[in-house]
Amino acid sequence: SFRVPSVGCMGRFPASAHETGKFDQGDFLAHVYPLSKFIHNDQPILLMKVDTEGNERNVLEGAMTHFSRRIVRNAIIEVTPGRDFWKNVNVTREQVAETFARIANYSYTMVSLDDYVVHKTPEDVYDYIMHATFVQSDVWFTTDAVNATDVEQIKL
Repeated sequence: SFRVPSVGCMGRFPASAHETGKFDQGDFLAHVYPLSKFIHNDQPILLMKVDTEGNERNVLEGAMTHFSRRIVRNAIIEVTPGRDFWKNVNVTREQVAETFARIANYSYTMVSLDDYVVHKTPEDVYDYIMHATFVQSDVWFTTDAVNATDVEQIKL
């Protein structure tokens, strides 16, 4: 399990309520289960969405076997370098960058959905996470070939 801070959340829930100052439900405890509890180890995953308010590294590390076997075809991952989300869960930017680079090392391409830049090498992915200036955005990891035309279609 891990603690999920509700204060300062940049997601739409419960952040929209915080923005208006209407309520503060405080922190809550989220229970963690391995992906293998829900999905057979050989079952292909067409799309995985990770939105865990700073806990993305822990979730991805738990799914690394699936990435290493290239069972996950696409993963949309919310990345939260701002607002101290990672610090709040005792994770460093370096650890997150290393985890993302490991996924890229399994021949995944990463596309930043903040600036639509395609990152094809583990080193490029690592550098991108280490120098990200946004507070919160999504990245897309895929086993598919990605070209400029694909990225233009995503922007639409």
